[in-house]
Amino acid sequence: MKNFDGDISAVEKMLNHTHLYDVFAGCTDKVDDAVFEQLCEIVALSWRLVLKDKFPERLFSVEVSNSDQDYGPVVTFFQVIKQA
Repeated sequence: MKNFDGDISAVEKMLNHTHLYDVFAGCTDKVDDAVFEQLCEIVALSWRLVLKDKFPERLFSVEVSNSDQDYGPVVTFFQVIKQA
């Protein structure tokens, strides 16, 4: 919390991120990057559906990224906090 100045959404985004290369570490050399990118989109869709089902009263953002700064495709989620 201290590193993110108390920004709960930023903390959740960091804690909940998943690198698909880490999940499938045993087969990254044999699989085209496009497969990991598609799989990342499927994981994101699954998380959106589950979060909506389990926490219908809350609003979540599920994000996918695959930038040069990332270690392969990444999916994360965080709760969107409504400002008062």
